[in-house]
Amino acid sequence: MTLMHWMAFAAVAALNIVTPGPTNLLMMNTGARFGRSQVIAFAMGNVLGLGLIGILITAGLTQFIVRSAEMMQILRFAGGVYLMWLGIKLCLSGPDEEPVQGDIPRRHAFRRAFFNAITNPKPLFFFGTILPIFVPKSGAAFGSTALLVLTFMLISFLSLNIYGAIAMRGAGLLRQAKARKWFNRFSGAALIGYGGVLALRRT
Repeated sequence: MTLMHWMAFAAVAALNIVTPGPTNLLMMNTGARFGRSQVIAFAMGNVLGLGLIGILITAGLTQFIVRSAEMMQILRFAGGVYLMWLGIKLCLSGPDEEPVQGDIPRRHAFRRAFFNAITNPKPLFFFGTILPIFVPKSGAAFGSTALLVLTFMLISFLSLNIYGAIAMRGAGLLRQAKARKWFNRFSGAALIGYGGVLALRRT
């Protein structure tokens, strides 16, 4: 794999990763409400979830799942229901239940990100359809695939930390209970919308 080949993949991966979606929204919510340690835990959970999908690639399972309409629909439904559940929890939570910069367990943020990653069809579809385009047809396919997956994981980790840092900068706006209440409702409604579209999608 040439340097230009790798750079082309990195550019496509970065565009896919930074596009606003439920993962970035969850990170923004985590960063604004809980602080640096939870941001890092969330990013690690997401990256390890992506790594698991990478293992599926090397086992040849990702393309099978992507090409199976039934399996993709099950995955979409599970991911959509999970996002809606998170959204409903946010909408119903009181402004003082989880104070800004509160000391929630880091494992909570880690689990949320990990489960979101493995139930999100977006990275699975990317790994199953886009990534193989950049794997050389000859040579060490396993090594090239591993390098591309690690590149995707690194870009995702950096991107999520940037999203989290931006959210942390605006955390001061959420010190008022009313502001936290509306922030939770906005985040929750967005997650419910994302989840509903994902769960009901048929193509």
